[in-house]
Amino acid sequence: MVWLWVTATVLALARAGSRRWLEHPAVKLALLPGTLVAVVASALACWLSGSPLEGIHLWRRGPLVSCGKPTATGQVLLGLLPLAAGFGLVLLAYRLLAPPLEVTIELPALDPDMGPFTFVLTVWRALVDAVLHALRSIGNPLEPRLLAFIWIAASALLSCAGRLEQWKVQTVTLLGGWALLAAFAHWGIGPRLFSRAW
Repeated sequence: MVWLWVTATVLALARAGSRRWLEHPAVKLALLPGTLVAVVASALACWLSGSPLEGIHLWRRGPLVSCGKPTATGQVLLGLLPLAAGFGLVLLAYRLLAPPLEVTIELPALDPDMGPFTFVLTVWRALVDAVLHALRSIGNPLEPRLLAFIWIAASALLSCAGRLEQWKVQTVTLLGGWALLAAFAHWGIGPRLFSRAW
């Protein structure tokens, strides 16, 4: 959940920094796979929460979907459903296209005296090293499957990234859920698979 929150935060910052051009109709069209997934997920979130769908703006400047004032449940759905749909599209594209890119990392040994921030930084360093190694090992960087995967993944992540109000909901939900699971694992109540993350 912490990794999902970090990813959601990076995506929200990217969206905030490029909001003006992401809301342009030509960019929405260029990012069509992610745009369609974001529209369906956002409209579904509005419908499930009982908020009236006010409009879908594919050909106009502005946000993709606008709906009435959402309830608390609607805010959670609007915060999480498009993000989950974007991640799902990336995983589906990777499975269908099988791009020649494989990133594997081995989690470092969890020493009893290792602090949580040291562990997180160690994992991030290993991840960055693995990504750089994978990119250097690609025989043909212009391979069509790889380019198609990069386009679909970028469109999904940028289109489904949350705005500030959605990021707040993602933060409360993901970090709140992580804190609850970590507390259960710490007290020995929860499944042991969460103890390493804790």
